[in-house]
Amino acid sequence: MRPQYNINVVKGVIVSVYRYALYSFKDLETAAGHYSAYGADLDIMEYPGRKFQYCKKVCIFGKSFVCSSASITGWGYELKNEIDVFLITFPQTGSLTWRTRACTYKAGAGALAIADQREVIKTIYSAGIRSTSMYFENSELISYLTLILGFEPKSRIHFHRSTVEGWEIRFITNIVSTFLEYAERSTSQLDTVAESLKETLIGFLLNNIKNNYTTTIYDSDKLSVPTPYCIKHAAEFMKTNNRPELTVGEVANFAGISVRSLQVGFKRYKGMTPIQYLRQERLNRAKEILSQPGLAQSPQHASIQVGFLNYHAFCKYYFQLFGELPKTTYQKANR
Repeated sequence: MRPQYNINVVKGVIVSVYRYALYSFKDLETAAGHYSAYGADLDIMEYPGRKFQYCKKVCIFGKSFVCSSASITGWGYELKNEIDVFLITFPQTGSLTWRTRACTYKAGAGALAIADQREVIKTIYSAGIRSTSMYFENSELISYLTLILGFEPKSRIHFHRSTVEGWEIRFITNIVSTFLEYAERSTSQLDTVAESLKETLIGFLLNNIKNNYTTTIYDSDKLSVPTPYCIKHAAEFMKTNNRPELTVGEVANFAGISVRSLQVGFKRYKGMTPIQYLRQERLNRAKEILSQPGLAQSPQHASIQVGFLNYHAFCKYYFQLFGELPKTTYQKANR
């Protein structure tokens, strides 16, 4: 088993953890204890002869995880507590059956199962099942959806039971498999990569798997919708900061969001990347400085004042944006 990273525990429940691990369970008690540590109170069902064999590769990030698992004997469980999460599973072999108060659902090999765990009473994995799974808290989906829409959704997300295309399943399983391999082999911390992976997968699910907000998501691309506060906050920070070494990570930390969320938000509401926005704002400030009559500063000094250390790069981007060199703007204002 690989070492754990950045673990926080509150009242015996792990609430924030980044780690990769390989598990093999051969008895019900050990498996139940494992899930209980992450807030899921399970009553694991016994099988004839009390046989139980289940293994999985898992990468846990925060309260979410991705995993690849296999069960020779098959197994099942009943949830005894309510957990506000979505479990997305793709069986490569075997099948998955889950029951809610309303009805029973089944997903075989080649299908994609999305189960709202708040509604699930019992789940059964067939013998010989191999599957790829993702586990996301509802609050994480809501946060990402708010960023896309520009406002907080009023109702819970419901994924429709529609056909999912093969390429969509391949995208999900390939990215999970690639990340598990990275987590297994890499010696670096998983935090940043894991957060980016989580948001990539959540964004893909919300934009490609039909749900009750699909129409709103597509309509919001055509309508003028409010820019989320975190993106406005980040933009104001970039406008007033002229440090040459300012990074996207620092801007994201200031706005209280991840780098991935910052990139998605700027692409959605500003039509450009954070780096492009920062560069544009600095060039606009430079033009204001150079356009002032009687200015004593040279274009070189103006470029440094707004945060450019490379004057040749400054001239190149200035010309691309305004169609003239900084020297020309300066000469016009100081004839």
